[in-house]
Amino acid sequence: MAAAVGLYTWGLLLVGLAVLDTDDSGTDAFPARPCRVAGEPGAAADVVGHRVAYLPPPYVCQLSGGGSRATDDGPGYVGPGVLVLAGVAAVCLVLAETGPAPSARKTSSG
Repeated sequence: MAAAVGLYTWGLLLVGLAVLDTDDSGTDAFPARPCRVAGEPGAAADVVGHRVAYLPPPYVCQLSGGGSRATDDGPGYVGPGVLVLAGVAAVCLVLAETGPAPSARKTSSG
């Protein structure tokens, strides 16, 4: 379970750094740097805002047509990775609880 929490925290950290980059951009703040697509100068023209989601943690650019686009700042492997690690932790917990009880150790009197 600690691995799942650690991975989720890593994803939040990366998205938080993208938000800090956006907040500290000054006159270069809009559209936000994470919403700009390299090599596609017109892609940022449709951006009207941004938001952060928490499950999984992506940085989302809101588009003028009502749609949205997640950026690469919130890595795509965080959500599935957290689910897999939490599932493994749950299976281990169930197996530990339902497994055979440890046998009492016999001591020899000698």
